[in-house]
Amino acid sequence: MGIQRSVCWEAPAATDWLSILEILRAGGDTPIVRMIDNLPAFPDEIPAPDSQEVRISLGGGMITLRRTGPTRIDCLTWGNADTAQRAALERCAQAIAGLTHGTVDPLLDS
Repeated sequence: MGIQRSVCWEAPAATDWLSILEILRAGGDTPIVRMIDNLPAFPDEIPAPDSQEVRISLGGGMITLRRTGPTRIDCLTWGNADTAQRAALERCAQAIAGLTHGTVDPLLDS
């Protein structure tokens, strides 16, 4: 069970993981990479551009960024996330939307 925000865009866009992390850092966050494609990662490791899933710690919890298509990335966190964690999830979705000129789908609780 989790909370998901999906970011979709129409035209091919640069969605490398480093750019997403840099946008979050520029906004005052300190994302730390924890896993890349279900494997443990060094905190300062840069995910390869073709990585499908990156898990970062942000806002006191874990957020998963999952590429689910050529023009879509899902942002997920635990269903029992507190207000700070939900805000961190929203910042991730908005950072990706800004990078891709995309839109954020409505909040999904599953």
